[in-house]
Amino acid sequence: NYPPHPITTNFQLMTAYPLAQSVGAVEGGVNGRTPQSLVQTSAQSWAEADIAALAKGDGRVALEPEKGDKPGPISLGAAVSAPATDAPPPAEPKPETPAGQEPPKPESRLVTIGDSDFASNGVLGVQGNRDFFMNMVNWLAQQENLIAIRPREPEDRRLTLTADQQSRIFMLSVLLIPGLVFAAGIYSWYGRR
Repeated sequence: NYPPHPITTNFQLMTAYPLAQSVGAVEGGVNGRTPQSLVQTSAQSWAEADIAALAKGDGRVALEPEKGDKPGPISLGAAVSAPATDAPPPAEPKPETPAGQEPPKPESRLVTIGDSDFASNGVLGVQGNRDFFMNMVNWLAQQENLIAIRPREPEDRRLTLTADQQSRIFMLSVLLIPGLVFAAGIYSWYGRR
């Protein structure tokens, strides 16, 4: 589940977190700033308190609230922003903004995800991990206009054949099929004669 936030606007792709920890906000926030959850697990999930049982891998891990397990939904990421009060003036001139709009004010932004390797090479190919990570980077850089679901790059789908397979395909497509069509034509011509 992706709660409403500029990072997750219209985001409906699946993301995967190999071994995530929950990310919880301090209740009531700090200095008037309360983080917003970015990604949550389903209601059927839970946060396991006994990590040693997970490491054993015996497959008998179950929700046991009395042992400290927390039932879902569990927040796996959060974001918070605050106005930058002591921001230095920009070095380059500000780009022109459309009439009636104010230029964006500098902000301090922070995103925390409970899994350090969800954007690593091993799982970056999962359906939404790349887009989710790029959306976070664009939000942190205050480039909200770049937050989107990017089109997929075409995959290299090569067909590897042995020499025998190549010669069989050649014989079938260049000699046998055209030969059968030619023979059917001759048969049809001879029958009409």
